[in-house]
Amino acid sequence: HLQEERAMFRIVTLVQRLDELLGGGIRPCQLTEVAGVPGVGKTQLGMQLSVNTAIPHALGGCGGETVYIDTEGSFSAQRTAQMAEG
Repeated sequence: HLQEERAMFRIVTLVQRLDELLGGGIRPCQLTEVAGVPGVGKTQLGMQLSVNTAIPHALGGCGGETVYIDTEGSFSAQRTAQMAEG
């Protein structure tokens, strides 16, 4: 089981040090909680991760889909589209 977990694709955050601390990024198919004071970038990180989830296998991503649950109404589809465009 440990070898399977290590071989699993990760969703990169694009923050090198954070990805290193997370063992290569966020593990897919698991709930991940990000906490912090207002204004530190939690929503920004969540939107970026939702975009990064779709990075194809051929480019080192997991080629997946995302369900983004926004309980505060701060999700911006326009901003997420801008992130996806680069």
